[in-house]
Amino acid sequence: MGIVALLLGDFEKAVTKLREAIDGLEILGDKSDVGIAKYNLAIALRDSGSFDEALWTLKEAEKELKLANRRPTLLCTLSEMTTIYCKLGKLSLAEKTLAKVGKIATETEDVDALCNLEAAHAVFFVFAKNEGEAKKRFERALSLFSLSLTAQERF
Repeated sequence: MGIVALLLGDFEKAVTKLREAIDGLEILGDKSDVGIAKYNLAIALRDSGSFDEALWTLKEAEKELKLANRRPTLLCTLSEMTTIYCKLGKLSLAEKTLAKVGKIATETEDVDALCNLEAAHAVFFVFAKNEGEAKKRFERALSLFSLSLTAQERF
């Protein structure tokens, strides 16, 4: 229900339902599902304007996803962290986060994750005032975006 509420734009309900889901998943001990739920909770928090709480939640998701070896969702999580850092004017943290994704990106062929990564790079370069690189990254993101139904829902 949390994902449905998120997609419908009811962020308050999404946050409530996703937190309930996380509580249940943590009892079950499934690191993968907990990490994915925390990632989705962070998206709902971001969309509701709670950037600091979204970042904290993404860091928690990162821990779970590393333990579960969920590279594509981990890549999306780090990409989202990058974008939020940029929005908050924390370019050095955004750059450090992008540095983490190098190896992970080479180990995944997941179109959704790679689309998110290219979009995060593009946002970073917009904020870093590198128009040429930003344009190149946006074009790559759009190319991947056209192949990804999930990414089209997210953006």
